[in-house]
Amino acid sequence: MRIDLNAKVRTRDGHDAGEIRRVIVDPDSGRITGLVIRTGRLLGRAVIVAEDALAAAEPSGDTITLSLTKEELDALPTFAETVYVLPPAEWVAPASYSLPASAYLWPVPPAAPATTGRPSRPRTSGSTRAPGAREPHRETGRRAGALNVDREEILPKEREARAR
Repeated sequence: MRIDLNAKVRTRDGHDAGEIRRVIVDPDSGRITGLVIRTGRLLGRAVIVAEDALAAAEPSGDTITLSLTKEELDALPTFAETVYVLPPAEWVAPASYSLPASAYLWPVPPAAPATTGRPSRPRTSGSTRAPGAREPHRETGRRAGALNVDREEILPKEREARAR
């Protein structure tokens, strides 16, 4: 099935749905997994349509028909460009796609687990502090960042209960 960039998109129930703006490609298989369709004109939005929602295409590639109705298309979530990236410059699309390189998007790879940003330090022998605990201040004896709040201010109900 030939699909051209900016091809007109129609819904199953005959409505003009918009135009194809980008193509989502699986970086591992090189297979098209979705199309970014710009719906409407002035107040339209972009949505991703899964490749299995493509019902037919004209031989020229100028118009495609979706297996979705207008209502189903309108219910799709808005395309979020921040979760996609351009493929690397060295990536070559399969020749059968015949779209410009700027038309393709890859999903952003999953992020690595977050780290605390602090290097881990082994406990020294004989230390009674928990790993990562701060040294007490030399003059006050309190840990850095500790609040100087009277416990009675925090727990007035507990104080009332003890007074009874």
